[in-house]
Amino acid sequence: MGVMDLTAGLLPSSSGSGSGDSELDSLGSAWLGWPACSARLGPARLTLLSGLRSCFSLKGVLCLVTFIGLLHCRLFVQRPSSNLALFGLDGMACSTSFVFVPGIVSVGNQWKATMPSSVCTVLVDYYPSGAEQRGAGQPGDFTEVAAYRMLTKILHISLAAAASGKPWAFGGHSSGGVVVYRCMDHLASLITEPLAAAVAISSEGMKWLPAEEGLELSELFTRLAGRPPSMPIAAFSFEGSLMPCDVEGWAPEWAKTAEPPDWQKGDLDQPGSQWTWPMVRVCAASLFANCDSSPPRHLASIQRWLELPQGPRFIYVAGANEFEKCKTNVIFPALKSVLQSSGAPDDRLQIKVIPNAGHGMEYNAPDEVRKVIAAALDS
Repeated sequence: MGVMDLTAGLLPSSSGSGSGDSELDSLGSAWLGWPACSARLGPARLTLLSGLRSCFSLKGVLCLVTFIGLLHCRLFVQRPSSNLALFGLDGMACSTSFVFVPGIVSVGNQWKATMPSSVCTVLVDYYPSGAEQRGAGQPGDFTEVAAYRMLTKILHISLAAAASGKPWAFGGHSSGGVVVYRCMDHLASLITEPLAAAVAISSEGMKWLPAEEGLELSELFTRLAGRPPSMPIAAFSFEGSLMPCDVEGWAPEWAKTAEPPDWQKGDLDQPGSQWTWPMVRVCAASLFANCDSSPPRHLASIQRWLELPQGPRFIYVAGANEFEKCKTNVIFPALKSVLQSSGAPDDRLQIKVIPNAGHGMEYNAPDEVRKVIAAALDS
């Protein structure tokens, strides 16, 4: 279903009053940019739309702007035939889509061998964004920008899944786990308070993402039309950074090291990577700040996820060979405590330990990782 069809569902709501109007004003202000059309508008018309956004209340021009935007899109813009076309998945026999974010200094392609053949993988790789200039753990930091980027792809896939009826999931490895926990938080908000969460997340995304990406995220909320996104089967964390013991030592060391060690230079130069050492430093600093937060931020996100009524599972996948004390003595008990506090059924949390695998399980045991993913998606 296209933007034009979904937007029609929002128009009747614009006649309301009170706080609902202000929420629609905030969400609707993104319509003045029309991300799908912006590439065709040209500087003059974009300047005019920017002026309209800043000078008028949306209530007065909502219908007119929406009509003009829709007419322009219908006449001049060729939209993809489906959301999956955006990711090169058109025509592929996917039983499930999996949105995946890799870890620090890694690229998503390294994980394709771990995915079952019937799964189409949508990768969220890292590239410069401006977050490198922001303080770790502060609004708009490296983790937050990566989470908005992942959420954008999640919403694309969720919309496609709602239309096709096909299931989907998402997950991340190592530092990508922190991005996953943040997206779990966003999705929990969108499921429980769809309109208010869409307004808040859209506003923050526009603030911290590069302009074109912020507009894309805002358009996705317009297409949701005040509805919650479709639920995934599960959220996966493949040894995702969670607690201080995951990051102590190495993360603060990387954050303060001015130049990459010789052994890291090959990782920075691997095919498909857009990592730079300044990106690695701010990623490491953000990881440490988030994992060391008090109260534990990530555990709170997981608890919200488990508290969703009839919600998706959270699956934590660990390698048996590394950081055993951290996982056995700290992480596993913390996850079980969160499950108990949430009141969710026991099967909503699954902890899987892969024998003969370390932190780099995509290299150590790709077949075993694939079995874990396949079993979770089939159950």
